[in-house]
Amino acid sequence: MHLKALKLPGWVREFRFDPDRKWQFDFCRRDLKLAVEIEGGTASGKSRHSKGKGFDDDCEKYNAAAIAGWRFLRGSAEMVSDGRLLRTVERALGGATPNRANESASRVNGEADTEGGTDARDGGADG
Repeated sequence: MHLKALKLPGWVREFRFDPDRKWQFDFCRRDLKLAVEIEGGTASGKSRHSKGKGFDDDCEKYNAAAIAGWRFLRGSAEMVSDGRLLRTVERALGGATPNRANESASRVNGEADTEGGTDARDGGADG
């Protein structure tokens, strides 16, 4: 998810946060109790995360994490690809402004950032 490329240290993949369940986070910072979940298959509408038992299971997992003191951020594969999830993570860490994060994500993705990025205040794709 570009975390290593941006040199954001301390991230763990597939961390099991509950010793009694098989629940795990896609990424987390254990020291900050901050988790990131990437919900696959949402664009096709065929994701287990958006219907029936899969949705209920995710609710149970996220509620248990919140009760245990975790903060978590959720995003789709599209949000990873276009940098929105990375910008959200950086904001949660108190780091980059939305424009700076967009520039960083563009560099990581090998894209030239000729417009300086956008955010919700100026009518960009995030808003």
